Amino acid sequence: MLRRSQALETEIASRRESLGRLLTLRYLNGEQSAPKLLFSGEDPGRIARELHYYGYVSRAQAQFIGELRSSLARLKELENGTRERNTEIAAIESAGRAERAALINSRGSTAKCLRAFPAS
Repeated sequence: MLRRSQALETEIASRRESLGRLLTLRYLNGEQSAPKLLFSGEDPGRIARELHYYGYVSRAQAQFIGELRSSLARLKELENGTRERNTEIAAIESAGRAERAALINSRGSTAKCLRAFPAS
């Protein structure tokens, strides 16, 4: 479970980095809004191509963000599972310690009885 968690954290870090690069590139390229393009007075064919391109990029970005959210949700599930397992292990260890203490106490009582009534 630890390896899956580490692999998922690495995947999330990589996706975040990629998303950051994508957003930076979109900002640096000066992506224009659809209304601004439509009213720019430029060639309609060019405008249509750019809007089509922006649609592809936006869909890819939305899918990328969705996958990142999904990975974060899986990581949270793994963390919760790990936390539950740790709680179970702690309870088992505590029960084992209590049982051991009871056995030691019982052994002490048995030894006391044997000393009080020595075998003939």
